[in-house]
Amino acid sequence: MQIQENETENGILFGIRGSLSGTQKSTIQLFELVSSKLDNCTKGIVIDLKEVTFIDNMSIGLLVGIILKAKEKGVLLRFQNITNRISSIFENTQLKKIFPELY
Repeated sequence: MQIQENETENGILFGIRGSLSGTQKSTIQLFELVSSKLDNCTKGIVIDLKEVTFIDNMSIGLLVGIILKAKEKGVLLRFQNITNRISSIFENTQLKKIFPELY
């Protein structure tokens, strides 16, 4: 997995490419990177999922952790370019119902 970080006028954009597997060190690094940005973020954070090819349960748990930390810090967080495959996973895990503001 590769993580691309870009500063925009609206905040920080994280582009994710490849597989989000909780057993990969890179997925945990994504969680740590986004979490650290939440501490000092004055604008929003967008996580672009367009090039994510796979996501597992542990990675969904890490994303929920990021969502909860953003809410706690009062930082606007959302996902963009959610593929059909990931969208169905988010629906099956009820993430769309629990966090409708993310989409």
